[in-house]
This record gives sequence, structure tokens and C-alpha cells, in this order.
Amino acid sequence: MTIPVPASATNDKPNLLFVFTDQQRADSVGGIDGYTQTPNLDRLAARGMRFTKCITPAPVCMPARFSLLSGEYPHALGIARNGPVELLGNAPSWVRDLRDLGYRTAMIGKTHYSPPFGNLAARAAKLHQLGFDDINEVAGPHGSITSSSMMTEWWKTEGVYDDFRTDLLERKADCPWVVRPSPLGFDHYYDRYVGEKAVEYLKGYSDPRPWFCWVGFPGPHEPWDTPEPYASLHDPRLAPAPRPFPADLGTRPQGYLDQRRREVPEIASAHIARMRADYAGSISLIDAQLGAILDAIEARGELDRTAIIFSSDHGEMNGDAGIVYKNVFLDGAVLVPLIVSVPGTGTGDPDVVSDPVELNAVGPTFLDLASGGRTKEFGVATSLLHEPRAPRDIAISRYAGEFMVTDGVRKLVVNADGSPYLLFDHSTDPTEATNRVTDPAMTDTIARLSEALLQRLVETMPRLPSEHVRRLGAQPATPTSFGRRVRRRLRAALGAKAQKRK
Repeated sequence: MTIPVPASATNDKPNLLFVFTDQQRADSVGGIDGYTQTPNLDRLAARGMRFTKCITPAPVCMPARFSLLSGEYPHALGIARNGPVELLGNAPSWVRDLRDLGYRTAMIGKTHYSPPFGNLAARAAKLHQLGFDDINEVAGPHGSITSSSMMTEWWKTEGVYDDFRTDLLERKADCPWVVRPSPLGFDHYYDRYVGEKAVEYLKGYSDPRPWFCWVGFPGPHEPWDTPEPYASLHDPRLAPAPRPFPADLGTRPQGYLDQRRREVPEIASAHIARMRADYAGSISLIDAQLGAILDAIEARGELDRTAIIFSSDHGEMNGDAGIVYKNVFLDGAVLVPLIVSVPGTGTGDPDVVSDPVELNAVGPTFLDLASGGRTKEFGVATSLLHEPRAPRDIAISRYAGEFMVTDGVRKLVVNADGSPYLLFDHSTDPTEATNRVTDPAMTDTIARLSEALLQRLVETMPRLPSEHVRRLGAQPATPTSFGRRVRRRLRAALGAKAQKRK
């Protein structure tokens, strides 16, 4: 289904709101899981579209965020993981393009375009280069003990910073996934701070130009430290049960998922239930902040001419397959929520789209709205507002030298040697309970998805070092050998299959 560009977008530019969370899995919305209380997200979806197969370009923060803003894949940027790297001010940026189209642009919250060390305000010049006019940047919860921002300086003034820092360090030293409320309390909590600053910004906005506001919530990223009253909002006994580790049908190649499984100690089911309840509470807290932001826009009389997109950088396993955090290609980590709400298109029920799309589509969608339909592409992505929603019928993701490819129904993962080691068929196995990579009936599917992945890599793999990402204290980022190795192995495998068919 197509979302038409509203008529006002061709005459009077719509305001644009981007609400972006950190580490929120796609199924953690009340309208999907029936557990998490998200009345405002449900309200947002009812006036637009919800995409159920939105794939992050990388199931980890910095590569996903660099890719989102620049429109380039992580493998093209030469960034594989979080680390001492930064996105340079000369990188492509659809926010800069929005500013060139006449918007005043704001960033309130987390960006993670540089490592969270030092004074974030001192790096504002780079964010200005990337296109942001007004900036109140914060780090995530862990980064807030290694960096300073207006938020942490306020915490120090309020006398809560030391307790927050001590609590976080104790969690890391004892049990990183312990569940207990943050000593910050609700009034000083980081997601509350970001929500309030966004409301203040919008209430005080007086520029005649249309506005674009990016609200980057640090949550629901762990630690599991949701404050009251949200910590007790969800009953752990009713939390969705974690998915088991996928069962194999035969001996298969190993990959990073197997390593992650070995690294995580066994977590008691009761503890996982508490984690999931706390995680749901964190999302409900953010949902309440979203509600306050929507109310502020409505009070300005602008809700009917404001386009809104909600999404996240990657998910959180929360005990699925016995794993916490992210970094893997199971749905809990690689699928993210995506809601696109355009004025005048709501029917009271969300239009649900199951086509595979990539998170990178957010940028060209905003540009499409801002330009009245004249800008529909940015980097590797195409706007979601018009058919076709994507130039291809697959979505890919990458981490730790591995690649994932999906057509929206079947998902294939190849390891760093280019060998397929995971294959799921969501049409018969929506919870990814069975790994069918050794199933003889899936041979043609593996070949088809491998060929599609190879073609995408051939089209997008860089020949030269990226000039938009810099490794701090080391050599400039360069395309690593894994990409060439994966392409070589895939070509060899596909060639062998072709010979057998002959």
C-alpha cells in the first residue's frame, strides 16, 4: 500500500518529527505483543503505516546510526562494530539536505556519531556540519559516565550524578542484567530529560521556517533500571516467554551466533521475566514522553501538518535464545519498529506492511515529504511514500564479518567465510525455532538468497577507503578483507551449484 504525499507538502512544507529509540525490538509495541503498554505509539500507528519487516543495517549502535544518516551501508563506510570511530562532518547527510530545503533542524538526545568520551558540547561543530542547527546532545546511560553533557551537568547540580555512576559501575561488576530502579528516579531519568527538552523546544519554537526535530531517546537500552512508576507497570508473570535457541536439522557451519551463545551464562527464566517486564516499563515511559511531545505539537495547532516517523537503531534479545543485548541476526536484535504517520492518511487502524524494508529508508522518506515528492532516493535507500518502496525486494544487515539477507519471508545468514549457517522460513516458523540451513528442500532458496546478497555486495562494496569515517588514534577506516572473502566464497558456492545443475 502507498502513502500519498499530503497536498500541503507541495505547497506549505510539513513539519517533520523523527522519534528514534535505542535498542528497541520490533515486537515491543502494545499493538503487536499485547503486553507492552504503548497507547501513544498505537495512536501514531493508527494515523499511518506500520512496517513489520524493517531491518537494521547492523544489529549494533554505531554502524546502524552511521548508515541511517549517511545512506551508505556499514560495509561501504568501513565500520564493523562500535568502537573508537566517528562519522565526519563531510559525510552525506539527509538532515543537511533538509536544512538546504528550508528547514530549521534540531537534535535533542542521543546521536552516537562519536565515541561517548569528553565534552559532547565541544563536538557540536561536527553535528552542525552534518546539518543540525539546534543541538542538545546526550550520551546513553553507559556513555554518561565517560562523557559530559548538559544533562550530566544538571545531574551534578541536582546531586544525583554520583549515585547514578556508582549504581552503573556496580551493575557492571556484579550482574550486568540485574533489574532494579535507577537512583536517578523518574524526574531525573535520561529518557524523561530528553522528552522534556523536546517539549520545551517545540513549545518555544518561533522561527517562520518549518521545523525538523530528531528526538533520540537513550532507552530502552539496558541497564534494566526503569524508575517507578513504570518499573512496576508490567507483571513479570505475564511477560512473553523467551524464544529458544534455534534447533538444527543436521551438522552445519558455525558462526557468530554460536559464539554469543557460548559467551552468555545461563540466565534463570524468572530473571528473564523480570528483565522483560522492566524493558516493557522503559518503553512505556518513552511512550509517555512521546505523548507529551504529540500534545505539545497539537497545542501549537500543527499536529495535522506534522509528519512523524518512529523507529530504533536495533533490537534487544532480552533472553531469546539464551542471549542478552544485540549483535546477532535473530529477529529480536535485527528487526526494529517502523511507524510512518503522515497527516490525512489515518483510517483509525494501522495499515500494516510486511514487505522487507531497511532502516535507511527513513532519510529519503523525510526528503520526499520535504520536497513535495521530488526527492525519493538517498544513498542506497528509496522513500517509503511511493511505490516501489524499495529498489529491490530484499534487505540486508551486517555484523562481525557476517551478512544477513531476507526477502521478508526467508532469512539467510552467512558467516565470515561466506558459508550459510542459518536459514529460517517465517511462513511456517515465525519464531525462528528451526534452522533449516541443512534441509535439502531449501537448497534452491539458499542459492537464490546467496545470489541476491552477492549482487547487493557487488553493487555496494567500496573499492577505496571511506572518506566519511575516521578511526580515532589509528589508521583510516578501510574495507576489510571479510567483504572480499564473503564474495569469493559465495561466488564459489554458487558456481559449484550451477555446475551440478548442468
